[in-house]
Amino acid sequence: MDALQLQQRVKFAEYVWHDQAYLHPQLKTAQPKDFYGRQEAIQKAKTALRLSSRPVIFIGERRAGKTSIFKLIMRSLRNKSDFIPVEISWLEVHSAPELMREILASIYEKLALSNEALLNAFEKAHSPAEFRHVMQGMLENSGKIVALGIDEFDALLFEQSEEERKKIIGAVISLVESDEFPVRVILTMTREPASIETGYTSPLTTKSEKIRLEPFSKTEMDEMLIGILENQIPISEQERNEVFNLSGGWPYFAKALLYYWVETIGRDDALRLAMEKAIQDTGLGDAIEHIYLKHLSPSERTILLALAKLGGKINAKEKSTLDVSIKAAAQVLIKRGYVVERNDGYEFRVALMLDWFCRWARFEEQAEQYAAEVLIAIERQKDPWAGIQRDDIFNGIADEEA
Repeated sequence: MDALQLQQRVKFAEYVWHDQAYLHPQLKTAQPKDFYGRQEAIQKAKTALRLSSRPVIFIGERRAGKTSIFKLIMRSLRNKSDFIPVEISWLEVHSAPELMREILASIYEKLALSNEALLNAFEKAHSPAEFRHVMQGMLENSGKIVALGIDEFDALLFEQSEEERKKIIGAVISLVESDEFPVRVILTMTREPASIETGYTSPLTTKSEKIRLEPFSKTEMDEMLIGILENQIPISEQERNEVFNLSGGWPYFAKALLYYWVETIGRDDALRLAMEKAIQDTGLGDAIEHIYLKHLSPSERTILLALAKLGGKINAKEKSTLDVSIKAAAQVLIKRGYVVERNDGYEFRVALMLDWFCRWARFEEQAEQYAAEVLIAIERQKDPWAGIQRDDIFNGIADEEA
């Protein structure tokens, strides 16, 4: 691997991308921007933060780029004299009082305050009322707007007990609803806000600016591929098409392919080899397995496993055998960017993810648990008189007949 390929490989491994030139922490050299797309989402967020106090919530799948866009927005606010950006990591918070103290400590430090009474007060803040009172004292006459950013907010909540979850949501909502001082709340979530709230309607559902991160369009993907390769490593139109199809438009999967593709530039089978290596990458595997185990309902698992078992496609006739709950799950997965609807049937959107599923050590076990009845129904639709059994499906008979 030459120096240019090594440089690209290191860049692809970076966790957060940048929308302007920056000093790379490992390479120790100036690098051009490597953040592409999402311009509409960025502008929408900045407009909401400037013109209203509504919470801005970025919603997207795991590895959709939520953290990168979150960091980008928070960086832009650091350059504005009237904002105090306060970033909270979900890994650092284990209770509502801890969250409140983290926020107050950050404000205290960034305003360079020296007030022993305030210091003692925020260290003892346990309720939303105490929280607001101390924050009001800190911000009094400062002319500042607090921009509170919590990345992976739903992950923070699901680490807590039901009681603690309610308290954390209550603390955040108390800021959103307060007229006592200016505050802007920026959150990232994998789930819609309604799915994480507990028994009542709140501003997180009704008054927030919800911005969903969709897969890239082909144009956006082309811009990213050409841009991050800096025109130093050529990538043909055919190769760009292949990357788009393999990644389903998701920049994370495209990045995983490019990470290995730079090793095999110039070979006719470069992308095939890159895909083979990407699928074997434990980081990619862990990410997909986490999505499957933590972010899919049983019905959503059923449709993905059935698609994988059937080579990535369920045609219109096969679709007619599915019950209402499975079709509803398919529509959710279409919205989430994992499935597409073509010719009134379903197809797996991310070819790289499909290939990984078929090689996953737990694939057959999971398919038997969640997808067996669907697969049997599809086989019977092809031949109503066939005596299809569960064992036939998982011994390969049905696959051979298909």
